[in-house]
Amino acid sequence: MLRAALLPCLLLSTPSVSTAAARGHGDNCARACDKCLQPVRFNDSLPTDPAAVHLCRSRLALSSRHLCLQNYCGPEAAGLALGAWNATCSELVGSPLPPLLVNHSREALARLPRIHKGDALGADGPLVEAVIPSAGFFRAWAETLDSVDFVKRHHSLYALATGLFWAGVVLIGFVHKLCLAFSRMRRGRHQRRPPSTPRLVDAGRRWFQRNVTIPAAFGYRCAEAVWWASIPPRMQAMTIAVFLLMNLFFGVHGYMIVSENMYLPSWEQQVLRYASDRMGIMAFANFPLIWLFGMRNNVAIWLTGWSAQTYNHFHRWVARAATLQALVHAFGYTAFILRSHGWKSLLWLYSTLFFSAGQVAAVLMCALVACSFCWIRRRHYETFLVLHIGMSVLLLVAMLGHVSIFHGRLNSLFWIPVYIWVLDRSIRLLRLIAFNPLRIYADAYASFSAETNIVRLNVSIGKGTYKVRPGTYYYLTLLEDAHFWESHPFSVASVSSHSLKSTDELSPLLTAERPRRLEAGDGSGPGRRGRGGKQMTFLIRPYNGFTKRLKRLASDEPSSPVRLRVFVEGPYGHTTALDRYDRVVFLAGGSGVSVFLSYQRLLAGSGSAVQLHWAVREPAFATEVLATDMDEDWIGREDFSVDLYVPASMPATDAADGRPRAGVRHHATRLDVDTVVQTAVAAAGRGQRLCVVACGPSSIKDETRAAVVAALRGAECRLDFVEESW
Repeated sequence: MLRAALLPCLLLSTPSVSTAAARGHGDNCARACDKCLQPVRFNDSLPTDPAAVHLCRSRLALSSRHLCLQNYCGPEAAGLALGAWNATCSELVGSPLPPLLVNHSREALARLPRIHKGDALGADGPLVEAVIPSAGFFRAWAETLDSVDFVKRHHSLYALATGLFWAGVVLIGFVHKLCLAFSRMRRGRHQRRPPSTPRLVDAGRRWFQRNVTIPAAFGYRCAEAVWWASIPPRMQAMTIAVFLLMNLFFGVHGYMIVSENMYLPSWEQQVLRYASDRMGIMAFANFPLIWLFGMRNNVAIWLTGWSAQTYNHFHRWVARAATLQALVHAFGYTAFILRSHGWKSLLWLYSTLFFSAGQVAAVLMCALVACSFCWIRRRHYETFLVLHIGMSVLLLVAMLGHVSIFHGRLNSLFWIPVYIWVLDRSIRLLRLIAFNPLRIYADAYASFSAETNIVRLNVSIGKGTYKVRPGTYYYLTLLEDAHFWESHPFSVASVSSHSLKSTDELSPLLTAERPRRLEAGDGSGPGRRGRGGKQMTFLIRPYNGFTKRLKRLASDEPSSPVRLRVFVEGPYGHTTALDRYDRVVFLAGGSGVSVFLSYQRLLAGSGSAVQLHWAVREPAFATEVLATDMDEDWIGREDFSVDLYVPASMPATDAADGRPRAGVRHHATRLDVDTVVQTAVAAAGRGQRLCVVACGPSSIKDETRAAVVAALRGAECRLDFVEESW
């Protein structure tokens, strides 16, 4: 026999026949005797007796099995089997075993007739004396059973190994999160400077960041699509690559091909059947992981602190691997049926539930992968979402029908995704209720300005004690929208406890004097639920789909904000401890400035030196944000600066007195990400902690990632990179 590692290289070998070798089959030794003698009928029982009853009533049948066990398995195995048979027969027919008619002498055993593979045995020709299987016949059955058990054991082990792999990945993330928390506790809440470390340790850390954790997998593109697909960062890509290589190894390893297989006579049949079964089991075993990683409320996110985008990458690649495995299973099993039984058997199988449901499941998995490419998700997200949910439900139902042939043994792989989905929906409902317990939906006021090309959405917070953490995002659902069932994520720009002015009242961008804000008690302004009411502000760039419809709703009354009802589900995401860095540099594009705005209060009292480099196309948008959303305490501080990269037509000074705006620099050029990062790294001394935050369009994120990787080569400071994602 041969335990093959690579299917194309499977060879057949014939082991020598010996009693000692036969006794090495363990538990299958007794089963091999049963299989050899199962078709044999003796004349000392009724021909209509079932096989189990025949064994209990026929002395010849019992004696033949006992002799087979003694000859091939040893006296101990024979005694254990005899005791088990006696208990079974007492329960089955109500009487113990009949006495054995066995002569144990070697001469008597040598004279007993042997049955061989291919002998015509059955009820039509009952035997009149005890028999034992020939050595070759017994070996064939023993090796067949060993082969089946070996392959089935590896089916289960390798299916379990994929789950254990991801459990190990999550465990590493959880331990890393604990270590970071412990390190922060040791340094204290307001101590930013980490303990000094040897230069060699710092160099190793920078090397690991530069080559593993931060860079893109290939080239520099990571946030931007490559060939209609999204490529995860290198660390995630390496994790996915290990998972794929594991699945490839598990697909070709762990098979035992034997020269005489009583179920599958040829090596080709064994390869097709074993490999097809392996791929089907592993594909179904990946279903709980696919559903877990694809949910908003993913326990792995809570344990590791990684972004939802990270688990979305895992979700897609696990699903792609499962789809490929399902295709190998479907085509391999079809080829096995054709080679073993022909077209008639294949056509008959299409009339069975398990086979037709399996074909439907394979088609649905291919359709799900085809409809999930980056180009479709970004341009037709609503269509993608409806198809994704609908086909996923049908897929689960089809898989339940496909595994019905196992009589419930694999049903847990169906129910686990169902439980995950129900739990996710339940937590989503609880998040809705927690945000506004009195009536679930919240009041919102939306306004759109063609000059800024931004929808400003102010959402009233239902509870005065509700705290919005920086860096978090919420899923918003518009009840006035025609597609009221859709929800989309948006980052919180700011939280205020007062009503905001309309954009018509805002002063120019570079004026030295700021306009007065309306306080909560002023009694004016939209979106205020009463004295001291709080609002969340979202700055939303309208594109297609949901944001385009939101723009249309907000444009219904150009002179004043439009009142809307929204479901607010959140918060999601995690707050990065930016206040523990000596220097923080934000590189934002367009509405990506929301990330900086959400952190400004956290950073205001931290003592960190903060720089905002903001590329924005609409000067009016920059005017509005600086005048309305930026804290007054920032402007004029020595440790804070704003660099605006806007069109040349925007004035650099106030039209009234010609004075430049304190702390704000205007550049009529494109944002040079490399120069900004290199300058920030050079300004940070050894031992200082510098964090570069990229937020906004994919191009800025990828350029910033590449610039940070390049700067790590000569950096003396502790340099980290944070990317806005959800």
